[in-house]
Amino acid sequence: MLAGWTAEETAQQNWRAWHFYLAVLVWIGCLVAVWFSPRNFVSFLLMLLASLGLASGVVNGLIALLFFQSEFKALKEFEWDIRNAKSLLSPA
Repeated sequence: MLAGWTAEETAQQNWRAWHFYLAVLVWIGCLVAVWFSPRNFVSFLLMLLASLGLASGVVNGLIALLFFQSEFKALKEFEWDIRNAKSLLSPA
């Protein structure tokens, strides 16, 4: 049961980190595309896309960087609690 949770947490951390890196790449791409956009509204839409994408990528990156390590520590502590309780209840 705990191995499944740990695997899910690891997968979520990886996806959030990849989202951050992809958002930075899209942001850079949109900044370059603004130079070549023929009309002002296209530049506006590109900058809007870049801003929203980068904002969501930074939030996901911060979540992956700051909070998942404490989740892993909490899962390890919970696993230790379960093993300790099982060892106290076992007749051996």
